[in-house]
Amino acid sequence: IVIASRADPHVTLLHESLHALFDLSGLNMRLGTEREEDTLQSLDHLLLGWLRDNPQLIRYLLEA
Repeated sequence: IVIASRADPHVTLLHESLHALFDLSGLNMRLGTEREEDTLQSLDHLLLGWLRDNPQLIRYLLEA
């Protein structure tokens, strides 16, 4: 899925990665295409902003 309206390639990468995770988890089958897309469009900018605002969280999550 290509999201032409998204100007920020970081949002696009996160959005498409979330699609892949939904596919792997089976959530896409339970939600359906339209609900999945609506859900991801609602979350992608928020999630990226949250991650950008909390870089220490990334470091913590990646600790061994």
